[in-house]
Amino acid sequence: MLKIRPLYYVITIISFMVFVACSNLSTNNSANQPQASPSATEVSTNSQTSGEKKFNVNTSLEPELDPINEKLKIDALYDKINEKRPYKTTDELVSKKVLTQEQYNQVKSLLTLDYSLTGESKDVDYLVKMGLMKGHLLVAKELLDLKRPGEALPHVGHPIEELYVTVADQFPQRGVTDFKSTLDEVKDFVKNKPQDPQVIPKFNAGMAAVDKAIAAISETERKSPAFIAQVNNGLLDSASAEYGGAISGNKIEEIDYQDSRGFVTYAYMLSQNIAPQLQKDNSKIEEQLKTSFNDLRKVWPSPLPPAKPVATGDQVAAKVKKIEEITKPLVGNATTTSISASPTASGSDSIKPGLAKFKNVVTSTLTIAKTGNLAEAKKEWANASDTWGEVEDKIKAQSKDGYKSLEEKLSDVQTTLAIPPSPDKNKSIAALQSLSTAVDTYNDKLK
Repeated sequence: MLKIRPLYYVITIISFMVFVACSNLSTNNSANQPQASPSATEVSTNSQTSGEKKFNVNTSLEPELDPINEKLKIDALYDKINEKRPYKTTDELVSKKVLTQEQYNQVKSLLTLDYSLTGESKDVDYLVKMGLMKGHLLVAKELLDLKRPGEALPHVGHPIEELYVTVADQFPQRGVTDFKSTLDEVKDFVKNKPQDPQVIPKFNAGMAAVDKAIAAISETERKSPAFIAQVNNGLLDSASAEYGGAISGNKIEEIDYQDSRGFVTYAYMLSQNIAPQLQKDNSKIEEQLKTSFNDLRKVWPSPLPPAKPVATGDQVAAKVKKIEEITKPLVGNATTTSISASPTASGSDSIKPGLAKFKNVVTSTLTIAKTGNLAEAKKEWANASDTWGEVEDKIKAQSKDGYKSLEEKLSDVQTTLAIPPSPDKNKSIAALQSLSTAVDTYNDKLK
């Protein structure tokens, strides 16, 4: 099970829900946390706005559920939430019978549907998730090479079951071709035809598709020590969480052990990529980082768990923390884009131009949706990210009720058009029309 922690970098999350096509619309709710797109958010990267981290019911990953699990102590709660996604409102956890009303009331302040990530923050979040995918496949390949397809199967499946949905909405805007069918085919071969000569070629095609999606992040960022330090914080924190879940006394649960090995392996690969630049800029940090990574990697001597754990969960967490401390000066110099743009103008006049641009995107998306070309409508909707970002904070400051109304309608577009792999045409059109009306209503109040 993937356990990605929200440590990577700190940014403010505010508005919507998991958004469209890879570069989604600004997404964040008032909590900081990554991911990207206006619908369901905190997908495991930064989620804090008033200091409190929230769980996005549509996109957050399992580790972010920890504060809620501590309160409710419900077995397999994350799996139950994930099974009923997407949600239009957080209280659908009750109507969909995931939680009782009493349970929901206990934790509703820890739940959200939206958030916003833009710029570098969004790219970091994206690469963390793609890196987790890559880590799963790296350890799967090791197990396939050991002729252990049964043990490789979970690691082939996790990228599809846990991660793909959290980034697929960004693919169109990032120019990434949908590759879920490629991963599905890999899983089918490993599961049903493990001896087929095509297993490795199919697997290699799946890995190549993930690599291509990773390459959607600019080479400049992928070679930036400050950028990769943030990504590695996310990968290593997830690895620490997985490893901690794998260790119980002298016993090791192999799937979580292998997950954590894969995540550390890919984080190490990324650190190697930035080593030349880091050696040039700060040789001391580069040397410390290399030493600490080599020490950390000793915890996983092979893809198969050792008879006894090399380290405890706490010891691994301490090793990960050490790497974060070493790279803290790099992250501190990063120019992460904050979501809360401070407006230079105030009042309704500062809102109208941006709101008009946003309405144009809504209208054009609606026009395309009516033709039945929902894939193209998704792409057009991706443009809402920038246009909404121009006015989001201003609207929220000007009218909380108006902001809430727009946010709810945006959520509906997210859950009907942006998130589903195969959106329903009529529902998507209805959601867009409702949002268009809400924008007009809000605009009229500004006059």
